[in-house]
Amino acid sequence: MNDFAWYFDNFTAHMVEYVSKHYKLTNMEYQEIESYLHRYENRYNLIIESLDENDRKFMREYIRKQLYEISCVTDCLYLEGYKDCVKLLNNIGVI
Repeated sequence: MNDFAWYFDNFTAHMVEYVSKHYKLTNMEYQEIESYLHRYENRYNLIIESLDENDRKFMREYIRKQLYEISCVTDCLYLEGYKDCVKLLNNIGVI
């Protein structure tokens, strides 16, 4: 059973990577957000750099944790989607 878990985790990790790359290349809303972030990156950095060292460290760590939280939720939702798909295929008799 551990082998299955490893292969399943490996498969889903590769699929998440593939879907993420495809999404970034084809989703216009994502591309608009990416463009906005790139356009204002210098302004953001200037503001962050204007803070004292403790505030700067806090802000960077806070944003890093926010991004990690979003990443964890996204990965979890993707995995749950696979599980739901397997359940559906099982319920309709495909597997």
